[in-house]
Amino acid sequence: MRECKLAATIDLGKPLRPHRAELGPDGLLYVTAELANAIDVIDPQSARSSRKFPRANRNPTCWFCRADGRRGYTANVSAGSVSVLDLVNRKLIATIPVAKSVQRISISPDGHRIFTHDQDAPRIALIDTAANKISNWITLPDVAYASAPTPDGRWLLAVSRLPIVFRR
Repeated sequence: MRECKLAATIDLGKPLRPHRAELGPDGLLYVTAELANAIDVIDPQSARSSRKFPRANRNPTCWFCRADGRRGYTANVSAGSVSVLDLVNRKLIATIPVAKSVQRISISPDGHRIFTHDQDAPRIALIDTAANKISNWITLPDVAYASAPTPDGRWLLAVSRLPIVFRR
């Protein structure tokens, strides 16, 4: 077994309540900065925050980048929306209203669908990434907090107080 040890500590400069970090195809690390309503972009080589993504929306807690590195998506908890970010030009493309409050976000393996979870009704919004709008709702027996598609895209697994597993 390989030994694991701390490689670096990245100082974000102030408390930002980071929730998710993802290494983009451009080699940069993208970290949600909930208290700054932004995404920090960090150069892992220097372990420094190189720039902030412009205001994503209120409380961006979770985010995913498409495999092509051109688009990113944030779930904005208290705004009840999903932000669509242009990662190449560093700008907000669209804000998709979903519900009064949402939690977490997941992305299909092919990058064509985003899933986010209504916290006031037992349903998941299925967002078409080409149209940047909700294309369907998945009704559940209980409110889901998070979901993850299987690598083959055949199943979407959702987490709630009740066990939920379903097909798309």
